[in-house]
Amino acid sequence: MTLPPDAAAKIKALFTESLATPLALVIIVACFLPALTTPIHSVSLFGLDSTIGRSVGAAAAFMGNGSVSGVSGLLVLRFLAPLAAVALIVLDWLGKPLNLPMIVTGAVAILVGLIVFAYKSAIVSTFDRVTSGLSSFGVPSPGDMIGVGFGVWLLGIAGIALIVAGIGKIHNPLRSGESASAGGD
Repeated sequence: MTLPPDAAAKIKALFTESLATPLALVIIVACFLPALTTPIHSVSLFGLDSTIGRSVGAAAAFMGNGSVSGVSGLLVLRFLAPLAAVALIVLDWLGKPLNLPMIVTGAVAILVGLIVFAYKSAIVSTFDRVTSGLSSFGVPSPGDMIGVGFGVWLLGIAGIALIVAGIGKIHNPLRSGESASAGGD
């Protein structure tokens, strides 16, 4: 199956004329990379409410701490990052103006990254209260064992890059010379 020449040219333009599609794809890939890591397990952005989420939520409820359950309620917003990225790709495909959608998608990606940091902080604070006396026995603190994964960092970097590209400060280096002088992303 071969694409018509105009479709192939349009796909090429998605990756060479603007940073919208390449950075949106980075956001989508980041959602599948580790978001939270422990020595024995890591979960992607999509899996935050699976193993780690359920076990931490149950432990937090047992300990009477509502901060984890409060932040875990915000985890539903994590799906906004890939949805905004897909919407940005569609807008780019349709040839719509991209500056504002790039800024919004970048802000959403950063917000989702901050939610993961808040979730990790709530988990650590919950377990630090319980295990505070165990450090004298050589037990590492939960803050040392639970980390924010590469996917969240990549999400934040792509979000910042989208905002900067959306305001016109950076451009796609693959952009052809005639359209680079014509205007912004």
